Amino acid sequence: MYNNIYITGNSSYSGVGSDYTTIKYNQLVSINGNINEFPNSFSLYQNYPNPFNPVTKIRFDIPSVGAQYIEPLQLKVYDIIGREVATLVNEQLKPGTYEVEWDGSAYASGVYFYSLISENYFKTNKMILLR
Repeated sequence: MYNNIYITGNSSYSGVGSDYTTIKYNQLVSINGNINEFPNSFSLYQNYPNPFNPVTKIRFDIPSVGAQYIEPLQLKVYDIIGREVATLVNEQLKPGTYEVEWDGSAYASGVYFYSLISENYFKTNKMILLR
């Protein structure tokens, strides 16, 4: 059950459940752990499972930096030659730990990269889609 639904423009929406689960842009994003404990730094974790077919999960941390939201924050997926193939997150997020699911069923087998991008942080990891 969702306690609040927010319309953020461009036909996007988000909702917050009583278990701190949120849905954003038709993709599940979960806050893990205690909502009152925030990470001390940005982190982008290795996707799980890796290799995957066709769905994988990508987890990342957003620290508390004195502001309620970090802006802008993007999580993007690129193919082996650097073309952007998906934007999984492109919005302000509160500090916490998030998990995003990416469905690669519309993409060819191969190596992909995912990047977490903010004003003060950039990290890229590699993942493998196997059919």
